[in-house]
Amino acid sequence: MRSATVFLFSMIFIASNNIAYAQKSKKENIKEEQESDRPPRDSVSGKFKYQEIVQLDSLTQDEIFNRAKSFLVKKYISTSDILQLADFENGEIIAKVTDMYGAIGGFNDNEVTYTIKIEVKKGRYRYAFENFSHSCYMSNSQTGTRYVDDPLETTWWGVKKRIWKLTHEMMIKNIAELKQAIEGKSKPDDNW
Repeated sequence: MRSATVFLFSMIFIASNNIAYAQKSKKENIKEEQESDRPPRDSVSGKFKYQEIVQLDSLTQDEIFNRAKSFLVKKYISTSDILQLADFENGEIIAKVTDMYGAIGGFNDNEVTYTIKIEVKKGRYRYAFENFSHSCYMSNSQTGTRYVDDPLETTWWGVKKRIWKLTHEMMIKNIAELKQAIEGKSKPDDNW
């Protein structure tokens, strides 16, 4: 009887450890991904999101807003198409942007579309690069060519993995350029 009781408690202990291990918190999984070469994920939605609050005590809300909008105008060619909102009074800018990557593997015309949201207050701003989606034309000899458009987070394999890495590198560069432009550290355009 004693050996049966010890066996039963051992099995319960092993099962509870396995359940605890399998039920890692979403935050732990997200932290592991962020330490890798994958884009960071929002802890609530699980979607890719680059977000930060930046303190700039020496700048007014108007200065930060104008510099952020100027950055978008200079960085993205067709600004009238990408700007969804530029609310000066409430200090909010929303833009929808598409980065093109061309052909990768059997995927042609790869595009990643995302939203840039910049919220401005006196002495600080918050940016968020989010709502990433990937579209392309897939072609192979059996199914022919078909158009694919889905959230960027959906898979981690082959071409998608390469798109994730390219997008992550592009976001790091875009964020650095945004910060430089707002802080006034970008090079002035002397070619006028």
